[in-house]
Amino acid sequence: MVFNDKVLFIHVPKTGGIAVTRFLIDNTRGDVTISVPPGHPSAGPKVKEIAGTRHERLHEAAALLATLGRKLEDFETIVSIVRNPYDLEVSYYHQKQKAKPWERGRAKELAMAGDFLEFARRAPFNSRLPVHIEDWYEIDGVAPGNLRVLRFENIEQ
Repeated sequence: MVFNDKVLFIHVPKTGGIAVTRFLIDNTRGDVTISVPPGHPSAGPKVKEIAGTRHERLHEAAALLATLGRKLEDFETIVSIVRNPYDLEVSYYHQKQKAKPWERGRAKELAMAGDFLEFARRAPFNSRLPVHIEDWYEIDGVAPGNLRVLRFENIEQ
């Protein structure tokens, strides 16, 4: 999750969120706040870091913002990205196959076994199975009126 006074970015895993985060940090006026897990490298001098996951679902973002005295409706725009589900799963599979030292758990084990179909059936996504991808875009089945969802395939535009 990344935000300033006007824009909130909800970072759905494997949708280009690191690039969007960098773009927002480099191209917005004033300070930017980013939620990061412990041990995350600093994002730069104009970035205020708060403890989080980086990938807060919308209700988690609302709860974290509430601790800062903010609400989802305070933002002019909430931005998030959606990606073709098959491409998202392939990207997630390849990420887990890289076997980075901080990666552990069922998804990594399944990816390292090398059977993509088995991985797609049984690997938890962002620690969840079933995934409920809509949780990044809705709270109780309702998307905020200020949410703009961009397609990953068109993000450069």
